[in-house]
Amino acid sequence: MLSNWVFVRKCESQTAEELGTVKTIAYKDALTGVKSACQLICEIFKHSPVFRTGGDEFVVIINGQDYPNRDELVDSFNRQVEKNLKEGKVVISGGISDFEPGKDNSFHTVFERANQLMYARKKQLKNMGAITRD
Repeated sequence: MLSNWVFVRKCESQTAEELGTVKTIAYKDALTGVKSACQLICEIFKHSPVFRTGGDEFVVIINGQDYPNRDELVDSFNRQVEKNLKEGKVVISGGISDFEPGKDNSFHTVFERANQLMYARKKQLKNMGAITRD
C-alpha cells in the first residue's frame, strides 16, 4: 500500500494538467441543495480536497492522513449513508479507485473506474429503498 502511494505521488507531475483542469472547473458549493452532501463528504475526508464537478457530483482526491485510512473512511462513509437512508436524510453513492501502475496511464482511467463503482453503489442503494433521479 505504501509503495502504491509513493508511486502515485511520483505520477502527480504527469497528471498535473488533468488535475488542473478538474480544479479549474470544480468548486465547492455552499449555497445550493447539495450543501448537505458536500458537508458529509468533507466530514469524512477531512484531510483531502473535495471538488464539485457539476450538479450533484463531487470528486475527492484522497491524500494526506486520509490516504492510508481510505478503506476505513469509505466504510464509515457507507455506514453513514445507510443510516441516512433509514432516517430519510441525504443519500450519496460513491466509488473509490486507486492508481494502478502498469494498468492506468492517466487520471481519467482511475476516475472512470471509480465512476463505475459509484453507479454500482447507486444501484445497491436504490435496491435498499433510496430514491434516485434515474
